[in-house]
Amino acid sequence: MFRQVNGYVKFLDKKIPQDIKKYYDTPSLQRLKRVGYFCGMDFASRDVYNFKEYLSTYEHSITTAGITSMFTSDKREILAALYHDVSKPTCSHVIDYMNGDYKTQESTEEYTKDIILGDVLLKKYLKEDGIEPEEVYDFKNYSLVDLDRPSLCADRIDGVILSSLVWSETLKLKEAKKMLMNLEAYINEFGVKEIGFKNIELAIQFVRQNDIINSLTHSNWDTYMMQLLADIIALAIKEELITYETLYYIDDVMLFRLLEFSEDPNLRNKLTEFENILKEDIKTPTNPEIKDRKINPLVGGKRLNKNISLRKINSFRLIL
Repeated sequence: MFRQVNGYVKFLDKKIPQDIKKYYDTPSLQRLKRVGYFCGMDFASRDVYNFKEYLSTYEHSITTAGITSMFTSDKREILAALYHDVSKPTCSHVIDYMNGDYKTQESTEEYTKDIILGDVLLKKYLKEDGIEPEEVYDFKNYSLVDLDRPSLCADRIDGVILSSLVWSETLKLKEAKKMLMNLEAYINEFGVKEIGFKNIELAIQFVRQNDIINSLTHSNWDTYMMQLLADIIALAIKEELITYETLYYIDDVMLFRLLEFSEDPNLRNKLTEFENILKEDIKTPTNPEIKDRKINPLVGGKRLNKNISLRKINSFRLIL
């Protein structure tokens, strides 16, 4: 079966300068091949999550760097995009849930510096290229890579497209490419570079895709499953099967293998539930304030919601 993700990754990989690609083999980036983009839910009940494709954080790293490369030739900025998720622990944002960081989901980013500094091959390449490590691990210094909502950046654009291709399945590869080719870099109202759209219809289509993903991440069943896995990992740490720091150096497969060694009946019962629960049996959780993923893109350099009313947005037919 053709993976839409394969076509998408190949399309954006071609945008990345050739001299960047030696970095693909660095151990810290290679680990992300086995850290799923969907927070460990590849191991969850198939009745709740039925992904037809596996999507790794490594692939997201490549494609985020690809989008960034469309608007800059600065090697530092492209590398910052490539390594922006290098501190993603196993199960990704589940660890934010475990840390009680439901709203921003950034509690794990503090390890980015340590992981980059600990990658010997990466440091060797950076030295060869005359780049300081802090010019890579401080990825929030690059507005093309990372901007606060409701603005767009390479990371956010890529996340919406990948999630729409694989999770909601509401976007096809052809439409994804069309969106990418309509992107442009503007100077926003705060005087910084921001990626936006040239065409209002495609901007509206993108907002709708984002809203679909936002509704999935706010659903009762997703919140329940994320918290359930967070509780399982917390119990594993309490049982000393793993340490908190270990989460940043192992991958999803290694974690679930370790969980099988648990002698804690509570953990084992929760793990069985996580792997087998039916969607219809999921209880309504006491929802914490989950991260809001609302966006307001630039269109021709101006904010979408200043160009057109929400009523008119809703009247547009999806270009799907």
